[in-house]
Amino acid sequence: MGRWPSLGHLPNANQKTAITESNKRQQKAIDAVLEREVPVFLDLYLYDHSGITMRTYPFNCRWDSGQVGYAYITKEAIRENWNLKRVSKEKIAHAERILKSEVQAYDDFLTGNVFGYITKDAEGEHLDSCWGFYGKEYMIEEVKSGIDYQEAKELERIAGLEVQIDQLRQEMYA
Repeated sequence: MGRWPSLGHLPNANQKTAITESNKRQQKAIDAVLEREVPVFLDLYLYDHSGITMRTYPFNCRWDSGQVGYAYITKEAIRENWNLKRVSKEKIAHAERILKSEVQAYDDFLTGNVFGYITKDAEGEHLDSCWGFYGKEYMIEEVKSGIDYQEAKELERIAGLEVQIDQLRQEMYA
């Protein structure tokens, strides 16, 4: 199975490293580098009770939830994604919105909030279908768009038949 395409990184939350007194100086140096090179850094929280859900802010249940890791985007990834030499504050804000939406998409996957649809005509004939929508709202918009397209196509077909009928009438009475 291929890697999910994303701008951000969501490291495995189970890979925890303890910061001890002996490595605090080293950690401060790492933090300084992260601050310069990782402008988008979000905490990840998990709620695990009869299913799991994840988001970037804490849940209210202290027993079944907690921080499990973090998600981040590096300056290098921002530069590569938008072909930039300099990363602006606006681009960092844009990258943060993208990272939040990537976490939301991952949560949709975790919670089974992934949908598909099939549209059929009055006779049950398959007209259109699509699967893999993360979140119901986008799928509903796509279904509406597909129905509008099918209606327009049917109206064009009917208009074409009317033209043919008019032509036949003209030939019959000519």
